Amino acid sequence: MTNDGNADARHRVRRQYASVGDAYVRSAGHATGSDLERMVLLAAPTATDVLLDLATGGGHVAGAFAPYVATVIASDLTPEMLGHARDHLREVGWDRVVYLVADAGAIPLRDETCDIVTCRIAPHHFPDPARFVAESARVLRPGGRFVLVDSTVPDGEAGAFFNRFETLRDPSHV
Repeated sequence: MTNDGNADARHRVRRQYASVGDAYVRSAGHATGSDLERMVLLAAPTATDVLLDLATGGGHVAGAFAPYVATVIASDLTPEMLGHARDHLREVGWDRVVYLVADAGAIPLRDETCDIVTCRIAPHHFPDPARFVAESARVLRPGGRFVLVDSTVPDGEAGAFFNRFETLRDPSHV
């Protein structure tokens, strides 16, 4: 995709999610799941860790890690979504979270500033997944942990059908 295509994709994401942040906070499919526990288990957080949760959505991953780390940075491309995550996390008692409006493909943090980078159920919206991975690696300290959860589709015609359907349902799906 060209840079103009990336800008268009980011605009579609903002437009799609600006008005639905509260629904994501309340969505049982996003707020719960064994994958949240598994992410924490795999990352093995410590009390001195800095966590960056990219595309935080309703803030559920940030909240799952908050009891175990020193600092949580909840980041999202959509300011309105991030506002809902902030309200939700404060409501459940996590008031030491830093909020950052940012593109997962251009993280405005210095190199090697985070111990853990997480992203859950979002990369299928990223126009340049390789850039997202490179940026995640850049901000991780040596020995840092990267934990990713996302959907996949089968190869071939079935996968192509599923992706067409998802794009119709959600124009920000790439």
